[in-house]
Amino acid sequence: MTRSFLDDLEWGCTIGLNNILLPIKGFPAEGDAITLAFFLAECANAKIWILHVEEEEEEEEEPLLEDLYDEISVYAEELKITVDLDTVEGDGSIEELILKKSDEIDADLIVMGAQRIKLTRELLGTSTYEVARRAEVPVFIVFTPFEDWTAYRRVKIRRILVPYRTLGDDKAALKLTTAMASSAYSVISPNIEIHLAHVVELPDILPLNATSPEIQQEKKEFLRNVGELSCVIGEPLIPRIIIGRDFSKSIVELTKKLNFDLLVVGAKHRPRGFGGLIGTDVYNIAKLAYCTTAVIFR
Repeated sequence: MTRSFLDDLEWGCTIGLNNILLPIKGFPAEGDAITLAFFLAECANAKIWILHVEEEEEEEEEPLLEDLYDEISVYAEELKITVDLDTVEGDGSIEELILKKSDEIDADLIVMGAQRIKLTRELLGTSTYEVARRAEVPVFIVFTPFEDWTAYRRVKIRRILVPYRTLGDDKAALKLTTAMASSAYSVISPNIEIHLAHVVELPDILPLNATSPEIQQEKKEFLRNVGELSCVIGEPLIPRIIIGRDFSKSIVELTKKLNFDLLVVGAKHRPRGFGGLIGTDVYNIAKLAYCTTAVIFR
């Protein structure tokens, strides 16, 4: 993979994010992905390239492109973002068309929407999976919690959760989160909260209320990291420490308990081989979380 804007140490603005590729199928439930792509573009003063691949429509899932284009036009006008729309005919290899377009426009980021209820299918050989696996630039996949493709909304961002393991694992997720919050701050809400959650995983042999010097040290180190990151980023971060058995289950339960609007997760690696991400923390969180979940593949 080539070095991306997510690899540097710059915070506060997404330096190097000039072109965002936004492939859309044409279903209104892709609204969450569109919203987040526009927040990022507004913050970075980037151009959005929208690619629609015309396919043979399925009767039960008829796209509503006209309504979706109307929403895109409203966003572009509100946020003063340049948008280019390209419609091409599909030839059975949608991912090839997406990857080709990414190369043509020198994309810095690809943003794609996916329906969470079909997550298994989405990550097993389909275009979303293949783009995440093969793209030479970061891929940001936004999983909507809607069970019906005909549902639509503009996701309202008030509370964002970022699971934190290490800065190396989660820097990309945190950079995109602060960028989106910065944009949403000026457009949607003046009170965006960014919560950083760390799970202290305990083995089954220890009770959840166990204390030890190692556990206390892990808590102190996390709180110190949050304080340092808040100073560097210039945004207040709210620390959340969870004592649990399993990382992904603990994060999912937190989304249920505290009613977050958005969860941004950093993937440690791209999907590999058949099976994609099945069984990984990222897969379990994206499939079960109680809010819109966005996964960044660096």
